[in-house]
Amino acid sequence: MKKWIIYCRISTSKQEQDWDSLTNQELACRRYCKNNWIVVLRVYKETFTWKEKSRPIFDEAINNSKENKVDYFIIFDIDRFSRQWYWVYSDLKEDLYKSNIELRDSKNIIQWNVIVMHNDIVEMWQYAWNIENTSEYAEVMISTQAKIEWKKIIQRTIPREIQLEQMWYKVRQANFWYLNEKVKINKWKATIQVKHPIEWEWIQEIFRKRAEWNLSDEEIVNDINLKWYKSKSNKALTVKQMQVYIKSPIYAWVISSKWTWYNPIKTPYQWLVDIVTWNKANRWKIIIIEDNPLRIEYSWNWKEITINQPIIKNRKSYNPDYCYSKVLKCPLCSWTLTASTSRWRSGKLHYYYVCKWKWKIKHINYSLKREETHEKIIRSFRSLKINNDILNLYEKVSKEVYEERKKELEEETIDYKKYLKNLIAKESEILDNIDKVINFPILLEAKNKELENIKLEKYKLELKSNEVENTTSIDKFIDYSKKVITHLDKLAIQRDRPDLINIAFEIVFNWQVEFDKISCHTPENTDFSFILSQ
Repeated sequence: MKKWIIYCRISTSKQEQDWDSLTNQELACRRYCKNNWIVVLRVYKETFTWKEKSRPIFDEAINNSKENKVDYFIIFDIDRFSRQWYWVYSDLKEDLYKSNIELRDSKNIIQWNVIVMHNDIVEMWQYAWNIENTSEYAEVMISTQAKIEWKKIIQRTIPREIQLEQMWYKVRQANFWYLNEKVKINKWKATIQVKHPIEWEWIQEIFRKRAEWNLSDEEIVNDINLKWYKSKSNKALTVKQMQVYIKSPIYAWVISSKWTWYNPIKTPYQWLVDIVTWNKANRWKIIIIEDNPLRIEYSWNWKEITINQPIIKNRKSYNPDYCYSKVLKCPLCSWTLTASTSRWRSGKLHYYYVCKWKWKIKHINYSLKREETHEKIIRSFRSLKINNDILNLYEKVSKEVYEERKKELEEETIDYKKYLKNLIAKESEILDNIDKVINFPILLEAKNKELENIKLEKYKLELKSNEVENTTSIDKFIDYSKKVITHLDKLAIQRDRPDLINIAFEIVFNWQVEFDKISCHTPENTDFSFILSQ
């Protein structure tokens, strides 16, 4: 008895609702087998795109067929086998033929192979060129028709999907932690995303923990997995997957895709995290800037791309008890010193500045006692005397810097006025056309949100304009500059402000310095204009 296998395929899970679903395909194939007194050995069902020649379930079916010596594959229709051109369909059929398996369909399109020429002396069946399929022309036509039909489907659906995506609607499968929901807009249906009843708490927890900068990614993942996190494939959260979620702007109600040419578009979804939290969670390496227009910036240095810089937080690696670790360098290898705490046999702790690079560069141990180092540095700064020549030079440079900054502020004022004029025009346009969307709650909400953003931008511009108008006078600026250079010892003792310590060392020692030069009172000359420009 011949062994038969049924193979059913659809492209997407959505097609399971259509007339050619996997269930209906199996019923049609079984009806064919029943009418022809055929016993089915096994049924294979697959949800996989037609684009790929290699398919997981199809490959598994061929491997199992070789082991069980299956004779025939039966499919529902040729276009369910492949919607590519005939050569892809032919290649798939050839793969079966090489495994001594013949292909059949439930509609009886595919016919048996026949021997064209017969000879009583020579066995002609052994030559491939002498074997012909009477249904080959029909198979070519149907497979080609399937390809053309696919093109027609794409031409009808994809442009509409692109249009909806650019209008901030959802057109594909919902993102994780969201659900798709149909809404009716002006007699046609569109899809938006709403919060998932269970999963939304996980995403908020991830963004909240990562925005605090207190836990590593591994610790965050472990905490989320302890809260019974499960992905759509029923797997636990991994660090790599979490980092993919973190970078997606959709959780801050922003769409950015190839169909929007990667231009960010705000959505009126009920967002899971606000934009500030999203920026903090991404360590400011990816930033959503609420400007006009909205934009997303990528940079390793967030200072270059932020308009309103966030509060600078000292990294956890900075220890105020070792406040000079970034400005003291090793005389043997020129690397900065690091903190070290050792415990003697008596149990007493001893604190040192040490060079941790001695193991790589292989030089002798170099260390400084912390308390003695701090005492000599403070004494050295207090003993500094600034002569009149340096003060006069400092005053001259301060005036030049002040004039340059004043020109920049004047140019910024002109830009602010132009931007403010554009905002006022846009606000007026929205208010004039708001009556047209009064009956569409979602669009109305989006317009109101846009008006709020415009008001916020106008408020920011007013603050910046006030800052420009209330610029410090040149006399106050010079007095302040002189106080800085004449009170370097007060800057050098600010343990909780490493930026001020860096300024003091930059002025006196031109940034990092060896401890011997401090103890010997050998400050170097420096270019004051660099410090003032900061």
